[in-house]
Amino acid sequence: MPTVVVNLLILLYYFVVFVITILDGEICREMQSNVTVDHLLAYNFGNQKLYKQTLIEQGQIVGNGGIQVLLDAIKGNYIHWSILLSVYGLIAILSLYLIISHRNLLKFSFQRINLQQIQHQKLMKNIQIEYIEEDQYIYTENSIQNKEINGKTKKIKQQLIFCEHQLWNKYVGVISIVTVVDIVLLSVFISNRNVTIPLNRFVPAQWWLYQSGRITQMNPIDYQTSLQALHLEYEQSSKYIIDVRANPIYPLITGTYAQFCSYNYDICKQALQPVYNNILNSLQNTAQNIIIKSSEVISPPNLLFIIVESFSHVPKYLEESFINNQANYQGSAYSKQYLPSIKSWAEYGVTFLGTASFGLPTIYGWHSLVTSEKPLSRGINMINSVHNNVESIFSSVKNIGYYNSYFSPSPFDFDGKNNWVFIDDWFDEVHYYVPTDDQKVMLNIENVTQNAWVADRVLQREAILSITVQFISNCKLTLERASQLYSSEVNCSVALAHSILSLKQSQMGSNLPKLNQPLFITFMNVDTHTPFTGFDSLHQYDQFKTNDSYSTMLRSADHYIGKLISYIHQIDNNTLLALTGDHGAREHPVYSKNQPLTNETRFDPLCVHKTNGNDNMFTTSSVIAFLNNFSLPYQNKTIFTQNDHDDFITTILHLIFSANRAQLPPTSRNGNNLFSAYQNKLSVSSTHNVFEFRRGTEILRGNRLSLKNAIHIQGNYPTCVIQLSSQKQKQDLFTEGMKRIRLFNYLTERNRVWNKGFEDGDCVVDPVTLEGKRCGLPE
Repeated sequence: MPTVVVNLLILLYYFVVFVITILDGEICREMQSNVTVDHLLAYNFGNQKLYKQTLIEQGQIVGNGGIQVLLDAIKGNYIHWSILLSVYGLIAILSLYLIISHRNLLKFSFQRINLQQIQHQKLMKNIQIEYIEEDQYIYTENSIQNKEINGKTKKIKQQLIFCEHQLWNKYVGVISIVTVVDIVLLSVFISNRNVTIPLNRFVPAQWWLYQSGRITQMNPIDYQTSLQALHLEYEQSSKYIIDVRANPIYPLITGTYAQFCSYNYDICKQALQPVYNNILNSLQNTAQNIIIKSSEVISPPNLLFIIVESFSHVPKYLEESFINNQANYQGSAYSKQYLPSIKSWAEYGVTFLGTASFGLPTIYGWHSLVTSEKPLSRGINMINSVHNNVESIFSSVKNIGYYNSYFSPSPFDFDGKNNWVFIDDWFDEVHYYVPTDDQKVMLNIENVTQNAWVADRVLQREAILSITVQFISNCKLTLERASQLYSSEVNCSVALAHSILSLKQSQMGSNLPKLNQPLFITFMNVDTHTPFTGFDSLHQYDQFKTNDSYSTMLRSADHYIGKLISYIHQIDNNTLLALTGDHGAREHPVYSKNQPLTNETRFDPLCVHKTNGNDNMFTTSSVIAFLNNFSLPYQNKTIFTQNDHDDFITTILHLIFSANRAQLPPTSRNGNNLFSAYQNKLSVSSTHNVFEFRRGTEILRGNRLSLKNAIHIQGNYPTCVIQLSSQKQKQDLFTEGMKRIRLFNYLTERNRVWNKGFEDGDCVVDPVTLEGKRCGLPE
């Protein structure tokens, strides 16, 4: 029998396995993912901080919010947690009962001991003994016969579980066989390259945890075919692959023909590859991407980038007239009842329904939105990619002279953002704080809840105060005018507003915008986060209350986001609004099977009864608009064909760089300008468990382990109104999509998606004369 040391290790191992299984179940429910080492680092043990957290304000310390989020999740899903905890409680009670019932078999010793010795010692202490009557018994040399105990003599024959040749014992044999099989299956699982093999559907949670420590592998044939398919899409959309070495290190980088020639001068000079020699066509396509003419721009516009937490676009939040007549819809499709503020500002530009995030929840969706990396299949980029070179919208815009600030509702330690928002070339200001009493006075706000997540009402006030100071600093506002605007916004006297703004200026020191420097303001809300109970005092939501919690939170978020936009519009309407969700709401909280949407439509039952039919997971929506009503293509219209966050970011960068008369650098994003012709590209979104692949007008949703029960639908949004099906198309799209995911994972884990060397905007050679700056490809 093993020593107590080994027994304790075994018990500890299975206890850890039990905890991992519970954690995996909750991660699957909340994130549609499997437990990985990165999850443990992000939410349990914390990750190494690579940068100093240079927060502008230091508010009250209230922890990282993990406990608060857990409590809110339990409160919001109390039925689920009641059942879960009841089952675990019964298991614990049963385990305790079995231990007490068989306590005579427990022996805590640091010496090797067998079961016979335990029985002998128990026998010496207790006359009440039960015997096993059998015809044959196994004896050892120290068998006990005719032993006198307390004056009574009995002839005792003992059956021993362990014999002299324990290797051949049937119990040991069965355990040995099971152990060998378990090790073999684990080895196959960890080493296999195909996530869709049937074995993966039945493996325990800890196996996924083991595998998460292993990087993605691709055989050379799959790598080449997947890369060729991606490069074909690039060529069809007039993108030029920059790294054309025999074995490219950065195969995702694309740019214009002029940029291609800068990095591949000899190829352009000798015209060895005809595909790169069609100069006239290249110049024409490049010109089509310039949306804003230089003569139309007086000064570079500000950029207001709003990330809406769990932003849903289900039919309830759209106008009935749009659902009935999508093809010829004028205006923004957002509902006046639920999204009046966002709708009104969206009509200054264009609404894009069906904008897909690449991952969920925020720890995946946020990172893949602001960088060009796609979510990993066995890990979390926010944790795993901290040492990677990444392409970011923040550094791209800052490189052309913008002053960047970020307003966060959540602590950065909670999900690993601390190793991203403090990167040197991302932000000039980073704001996160729960207001102290003195800060409440400056914000003129009361009833601030003391949890780690800052409610929209409070964060909007924090943003307005700091943004006002930024506009004073770049001379778009005088202190007197700013005091009037701020006093009106927060309902205080002009004199008090004047002193507050003066104090705020002194607190922020010299790190402020320069004269006429354009601002890049990033704001993310939180009240629409699951479980949709909000992070403010409950009475603050009374004015927005509806018959379901998500709708209430959405109306509240719309109100405070609208106030922020309106405030900036009063100061400087030369501002580009870019608004999108980090992902969908992940559930349809308001619909039932075949429920009428309008007099002419019904809600597709697939979206209720088939998890894969839900278009509210990855899919969100977006708005691009100039607050001065600058005319854009498709002005005041709603586009309902599919697009993704790469397209959204690419379009924003085209607008900003055109307005600044700057040359866009090469990019690793597979994004198309949403104002140019629609391209037939393959776009992939995924978690560890589910996927969504989009190509042309097709969408395929399903479980990553099998094509069974996958949903194949038409790519117009909202998709829960229409459906179609074709088995061969499903299989082809599934195969291509899984290869594309593995390709992105393969390159990400080897830091081959991006290199800072490509940020040099001067790497341009004239396509005709071949004059200009020649640059070498980074290693």
